[in-house]
Amino acid sequence: MKCYQKSLLLVFSCLWFAPFLHAQEEVDVNDMNKRELRRFATQQLKTEDSLKQAINQFEQDIASKNAFIDQNRATIDELNAKLESAQTKTKELEQRLISLEEKANNNALLLEESQKTNTGLNKQITILKDSIALLVKTQATLKEAINSNENQTEEATTETISVSSSTNDFLNQLYIGDVALSNQDFVLIPKGIISERGLERGKDDGYYNSTTVGTFYNTSELEVAFQGKMKKTTTNVQLLKDYKKLIEANLKFIPADQFFGKNTHMLPKMSFLKGKLMSLNSGESSTDFLFSLAESSSENINTNGQTGFYFNLTDDNEKEHKLNLIVWQGEVYLIFTTTQWSTLGLPDLTTRKYKTKVVRQQGLDGYKSEVGYNSDYIVNSWLREGNRNKNYNYYAICDKGYVGLYTKTTTFQKSAYVKPEFIFCKLQTLE
Repeated sequence: MKCYQKSLLLVFSCLWFAPFLHAQEEVDVNDMNKRELRRFATQQLKTEDSLKQAINQFEQDIASKNAFIDQNRATIDELNAKLESAQTKTKELEQRLISLEEKANNNALLLEESQKTNTGLNKQITILKDSIALLVKTQATLKEAINSNENQTEEATTETISVSSSTNDFLNQLYIGDVALSNQDFVLIPKGIISERGLERGKDDGYYNSTTVGTFYNTSELEVAFQGKMKKTTTNVQLLKDYKKLIEANLKFIPADQFFGKNTHMLPKMSFLKGKLMSLNSGESSTDFLFSLAESSSENINTNGQTGFYFNLTDDNEKEHKLNLIVWQGEVYLIFTTTQWSTLGLPDLTTRKYKTKVVRQQGLDGYKSEVGYNSDYIVNSWLREGNRNKNYNYYAICDKGYVGLYTKTTTFQKSAYVKPEFIFCKLQTLE
C-alpha cells in the first residue's frame, strides 16, 4: 500500500510542478533589472504558496483515495469471505444432493425388492392355499380308504365286502372269485394316479408347490397333454416366422378318461395263456413272463388298502415283478409304481416339455438340423439363409406320441402338471 501511495505522489508531483519548472528554464535573471527581479521574486513566492496549497490538496486527495481504497478493501475482503462461505455451502449442498440421490436410488431398489418380495409372498400364499386344499382332500380320501379297509377287515368272511360284483369289471370279479385267468386278452387302462409329493405348475405359473402328501386323482379329474406323431413338410421359409405355433399346434389337452377310453390302441396289452403265461405288449415291443396270481400271508397284508393278492411276473432273466391288487373306493385296481411302469417298458405318462421339432433339410436327402421350442436365434438365421438359398425343405416333426398329465382347472385350483408315483389300472377285455 505505501509503495502505491508513493507512486501516486510522484505522478501528481510531476503533473503539478512541470509547468513551473518549464517556466523557470525560460527566464534569464541576469537580464532583469531590480523591478523585474522584485516582480519575479514575488511571483515565485506566490508560486511557492500555490505549490504548497497544491501539495496539501494533493495529500488530502491521496488520503481520501487511500481511505476509499481501504474502505473498498474491507468490502472486497468481506465479499471474498462471503464467496468462500458460499462455495463451502455449495460443496456441502452438492454432497447432500449426492447423498440424497444415493438414498433415492437405494429406496428405488428397496421398493423394487419389496415389490418382488410381495409378488413372491402372494405366490407363497397361493401355494399355501393350494396345499391346504390338497391336504384336506387327501385327508378325506385317506379317511375314506381307512374306513373302507376297516369294513373289509370286519366283513372279510361275508358276501358284503365293499367290491361290486354286479358289474362286468374283470378285476372286481377276479377279486371275489367269480372269474379266473386262463386264455384272455386285455388292454391296460389307467383309471387314476397318486401323484408325487407336490404339484408342479404347468400351463400358467411355472413354479413348484411342495407338499408332503401325494394326492389321489381319478382320471375324471385329469387332462392328458398329448403330442401326436406327425410330419408336416413345406418349402416356404416364411412359415418359420411362426415356428412356435407349428409346435404348439401339436399339443392338445384332452380329458384323461376320454383320451384313455378312445385311444386303447396306444395302451399296453396283456395276453394270458392258460393263466400261466403272460405277454405284455407296448407299442412295437412285446415281453413274455411266467405268470401266477399269488396271495400274501395274512401277516403281510397292509392296512393301506392292499388285499394281499398280486400278479407275480417272472421274466427271462428270472427276475420277479410283483404288481399288487388294491381296493380303492369299492373298486379293485392293478397298481404300478412309476419304477415298475418304466421297467416294464410301458408308455411314458410324465412328458411335460414340447417334443415336436422343426427341421431344416438341404434338398431331399441332404444334411438336416432340428430345433425345439425356444430357438429364435437359429430360426432367424434360417430365415436369412432361406431367402437367398431356395434349396431347403422345412418340416415340423414329432417322432411318436407323448403323454403328460395335468389337473383340470376348477373354481379353487389352477391347472397343474402332476407326476405319477402310483398308477391305478383296470383290465378291459379285448373282443
